[in-house]
Amino acid sequence: SDSGQTWGTGPGDAGDSLRTGLPAGTSKVVAGPSKVHVVYCGTGTDLFVQSQSIAGGSWSGEFVTASGSGIDEHFDAAVSGEGLLGVVFDAQQLKYREYDGSNWSSLITLDESEVEFPQLKFENNIPVVVYLSDEGDDQSVVKYSHRATGEFSSPAILDSSTGDFESVMAYDAVSCSYAD
Repeated sequence: SDSGQTWGTGPGDAGDSLRTGLPAGTSKVVAGPSKVHVVYCGTGTDLFVQSQSIAGGSWSGEFVTASGSGIDEHFDAAVSGEGLLGVVFDAQQLKYREYDGSNWSSLITLDESEVEFPQLKFENNIPVVVYLSDEGDDQSVVKYSHRATGEFSSPAILDSSTGDFESVMAYDAVSCSYAD
């Protein structure tokens, strides 16, 4: 409340403990117009959310926003200007879910492939997801999907110039020759 001048009761204040007994996990803190949200995982099977009013007070109870195998550090969260909390994560498929302050939406599958490092941003209150998609043979490509028309778009390559090489030209300095 004072722009970071003090922290609770001082340097010895450990802050709020949201969960105990959770193996080492990953978390993300996002702030909206009226609430702060903490999204975290650590069990390998669940993605949790807890929220608190920016004005202070108690943290909400722990809500399991997703369950399934393979839920790990590959998730992201963001809040729109209208206060909509979006969560995107990889659970052997790219999934999206949002919270409007009262209700959670159903899970939406954005990409049926397993992905890495999804990133979520709201642009003019439209959710945009960017992520790495496996293209085989240890190759990945950056893809995106957005909900500008009411439904999420089909996954598309973010930069078409990052695809496979059409050809490779090699130069041999000894023979001064080129090979295609």
